[in-house]
Amino acid sequence: MLFDSELEPLTAANRYLLDKIPPAKRRTGDWENTQRSYADDLAQWWTFLCCVGLAWDEVTYRDLEEYAASLANHISAQTARQLAPSTRRRRLGTVCDFYDWAFAEGLVPEAVIKGPAPRDRLLWASQNDASQGKSRKLRLLPDEDDAGRRISPLNPSDLQKVFRALGPPAFPATEGLGPGRNRLAAEIALHSGMRVSEITAVTIYQILSLEPKIDSADPWKQLMLRITRTKSGKARNVYLPSFLVVAIIRYIGTERSAIIAAARMRGKFSAEHARLPLALFLNGTGSTNKNLAMPVKASTISRAFTKAVKGCGLIRTEVGFQIDPATGQAIIDGETGAWSHIAIEVAAHTFHDLRHTFAVNLYEAECAAGNASPWKKVQARLGHEWLTTTTEIYLAWVEDKEPAISDAFAKYLDEERHIHAS
Repeated sequence: MLFDSELEPLTAANRYLLDKIPPAKRRTGDWENTQRSYADDLAQWWTFLCCVGLAWDEVTYRDLEEYAASLANHISAQTARQLAPSTRRRRLGTVCDFYDWAFAEGLVPEAVIKGPAPRDRLLWASQNDASQGKSRKLRLLPDEDDAGRRISPLNPSDLQKVFRALGPPAFPATEGLGPGRNRLAAEIALHSGMRVSEITAVTIYQILSLEPKIDSADPWKQLMLRITRTKSGKARNVYLPSFLVVAIIRYIGTERSAIIAAARMRGKFSAEHARLPLALFLNGTGSTNKNLAMPVKASTISRAFTKAVKGCGLIRTEVGFQIDPATGQAIIDGETGAWSHIAIEVAAHTFHDLRHTFAVNLYEAECAAGNASPWKKVQARLGHEWLTTTTEIYLAWVEDKEPAISDAFAKYLDEERHIHAS
């Protein structure tokens, strides 16, 4: 929920946030991250309104243009970098969507983005042309540059380094505890293309239902897993190799069971009707009593992966800006009048890059198998609603990089298959 400086609720914004939760998801936690993003976007917008002295229902199209310009010059206090085009598009898109919603609810007499050319008056009660509104909205949104669409699949050498840093492999030659939670999550992403939020939503029963289908003679046999808690809300099929399912089941019986046992020792789940968590991956024994044995958050898995990437020395440098810790604002150089630049070292890869790695490898494999429409297969596995979404993300990268990586990845997968078959 959002409140103003007097702790009065922002009723229109809060109604919008509630309406953005699909009824089918209100009983789950699937909506939380999305709603938090919407709330943050609207909080930024209301801050802007306070700064310029505007009521939310007295906004003109020109005000939206000024807000769009301010976002282009905004420096994040958290990252010390300018907002990415994708972030600016999301923030401004949320505001536009809010006003469309407010118009539909009768809270304003006309949607802001559907008004005529900007004038020094409100844009209410003007034209109601949906096509005009759409074109005006698009002019507000910044284009996504190459960096905004950048994908960065891991090459085999870097992949091996990062996975070793995450823990033992999913196919140990000797008996033991096997891979831990963070390594397994990364393996699932690499072999299935699942998002981290989809991985953390998997339950133990989904995995255990695959156990009868495991073929000990064929470690690479693909087992279909039906996932329902997806970004789009639409269920889809993903596939995991048998050896990975075996490793996950081993995790359930060892590390995960030890976490549940430790929680019971601390008095959790002791009530008569206490329900044990169903999530596959749980917070470990190093967690606080409150978080112990609770479903792990996607951000926790992502941070572990980023830490492993940095630990392997896989770093890239980006331009950043000095931030005044007292104000959270970028520091202005007294001589030049410009922001003070600094170099920021960031991880060369994120957890989401495993999904990109899966996609480009699946594309290459389908091409090698003679599939005349490889992108359709990639689209289905990634769960994109539109084929153009898939091709816009990956096509340019594949055309430029694919010939150079095909042989390397083919060799890597052959080596992996040899290990699992032995």
